[in-house]
Amino acid sequence: MNARCHKLFTASLTGIAVVASHPLAAQGPHPNMPGGDAKQQLLAQLHDIIHPEAVSWWPLSVGWWIVILSTLTAAALALRWLFKRRKLSRYRRQALKMLEQIPLNDNQTANYAQQIAVLLKRCFFAAYPQSRPFAAKIHGDQWAQLLVKTKGEAHNAATIQWSKVLYSPQPAAQDTPHITSHIKQFARQWIKQHKTFSASELSAIFDELQSELPAAKGAKHVSI
Repeated sequence: MNARCHKLFTASLTGIAVVASHPLAAQGPHPNMPGGDAKQQLLAQLHDIIHPEAVSWWPLSVGWWIVILSTLTAAALALRWLFKRRKLSRYRRQALKMLEQIPLNDNQTANYAQQIAVLLKRCFFAAYPQSRPFAAKIHGDQWAQLLVKTKGEAHNAATIQWSKVLYSPQPAAQDTPHITSHIKQFARQWIKQHKTFSASELSAIFDELQSELPAAKGAKHVSI
């Protein structure tokens, strides 16, 4: 009995070993076998990795439109201010050019100073056209003081020398280079630096000028 059982057990082990070593056993379950079709379907559902598309810059967001519109508005305002400033200062550039074109002769210092005085008066009326009724009537020290006040500084040596040459006898020859230098320097500075005043501010300057200079007391005040 025991010998017979031993033979059957040995035969079973041999059969299992033969089946396990067969080539079909290493290939796994056949597609037609139960469970194989499901695995193939799962594998067929797999796809390659899809990368997200790059973010487009167009259309722009609301924030970018606000930045662009603000920049364009600021640029337009800046250009308008520069154009207006250049237009208003055109007479300054023309006056400076004319100043450099005035000829200087050592024997005609008074004539040189008078030409500068005429140029400054023309420039003054271009800067303050509303002051013409009153400013056209003043001269000498009054005119020099008016230029100093509109330039925004105290009466200095340059204006003293300038008025001295304009309304005094011909200066000594040795003083000519020094005086003409002061005249041209003051004229150039006034053309470049004279300030902008409103009508009320100019009226106050004329009132102050009348009170400071006795020669102006007889002049009739003209409101501007």
